Amino acid sequence: MNDPVLTAFYILDLDRTLLDTERAAKIMRDAASWRNTDLAAELTQKIEDYTLYGESFSMHDFIVERVGESELTLIEQKYQELTLGQDLLNAGARQLMAYIETRPNSAFGILTFGSPKGQALKIQVSGLGAVPFLVTQETFKGEQISSWRDVSGVYHLPAELGGQMVR
Repeated sequence: MNDPVLTAFYILDLDRTLLDTERAAKIMRDAASWRNTDLAAELTQKIEDYTLYGESFSMHDFIVERVGESELTLIEQKYQELTLGQDLLNAGARQLMAYIETRPNSAFGILTFGSPKGQALKIQVSGLGAVPFLVTQETFKGEQISSWRDVSGVYHLPAELGGQMVR
């Protein structure tokens, strides 16, 4: 990823692509349950409701709204303990990233939608902390990606994804 100009940059999604989101959510519910069983039950219901409608749900923001930042900090510490040593990636995720790394003048990064703090925590506990990532609030990621392209057809990656040019 040190080349100033790349010929390919692969944008990977986090939830349900690289990350086993359902497993990560279950562990977060377990961490919440350790502190507050009512909160864990509410979290479970919200996840089911949002999943039913195919919408994104921020566990991080929900927990902050319900119990505050200080309680969230304790829950997140427990979450980190519970995820330690666990493989939270979907089957094939590591192989995909390894394959991209073999491609000449190619790199990859994660573009994910959601709460910046919540998504960053998931990236960290899943072992993807060394991968450049950008958390967006843009529902349509394709529009954001197209905004990186100049009139000559060159993409200028944002600093969070390495800042390189892609031809």
